[in-house]
Amino acid sequence: WSSDVCSSDLFEQSAGLLLLALLPLELKIPASGLLEPVQRQRLYAAESGLVTELTVNDGATVVPGDVLVRLRSDELELQQAELLGALAEAQARLAALESTAARGSIGTAALTIESEQAELRARILSLEQQRSVLQRRLDSLILRATAAGTVVGRDLQQRFVGRPLLRGQWLLDVVPADSPWQLQLDVAETDLRHVLQAFASDPAASRHVTVSYFTETTPERQLQTTLASIATAAELSPRGELQTRLTTTAAPATSGERPGVGVQASVHCGRRPLLYILLRRAFDFVRRTALLQGVY
Repeated sequence: WSSDVCSSDLFEQSAGLLLLALLPLELKIPASGLLEPVQRQRLYAAESGLVTELTVNDGATVVPGDVLVRLRSDELELQQAELLGALAEAQARLAALESTAARGSIGTAALTIESEQAELRARILSLEQQRSVLQRRLDSLILRATAAGTVVGRDLQQRFVGRPLLRGQWLLDVVPADSPWQLQLDVAETDLRHVLQAFASDPAASRHVTVSYFTETTPERQLQTTLASIATAAELSPRGELQTRLTTTAAPATSGERPGVGVQASVHCGRRPLLYILLRRAFDFVRRTALLQGVY
């Protein structure tokens, strides 16, 4: 009788463990990344030059048209001086010829004067066009805000004032106050297949793949958004591991957060047995090994 009781207890315990192991729970794939605004004005140097003035600091509020940065280009200023000199010389010569023509000339001299006047007018027109192009380049040395928002940039004065910039070099961002947010997340390549399966399981519902997350500055605040896209190529992380970029739809407004704040996230990939969730890395290792050996 005692043996039957022990057997019964053992059976019940085994059945309970089996049921627990098969209990379906949500599989959450870990990811980490940054919280970024969807909209931003990235300010680049349109021309190479020396930063003579930077009128804003990190966190400053600007409106369209505000001057943010002033550059000076000795090369463009030299070109302008040479161009203006050539233009003044051509205009003076044309004025002299017109004065001579007004006094009256005949024969070959008149034809020569008319020919030179035509050449000078064509040269002056070309120089005026060059001056217009050069003036636009000089105007681009003054960088302005194109949208209202907040300036984002670290140590701007120390990094740029009095220093040369190359054409196309990035200086700072202006983030609109009403810009929605999104997550730029990286997930390990070994975990990506679960995300791909969840994202592609139902094309009509693919945007309902939930991503829960918290920022590193407010870990007590749990938020949710949905997956929007998955990068088509993997990248090598600084630690030498392959990872793939995920992008979410607009995340909820996060008052007080700064662009680029760190994020820890979980991608909800559907329900799986508890045993698989606990031992999935071991299962995945066995699966990959079997595939490599041609058994799977």
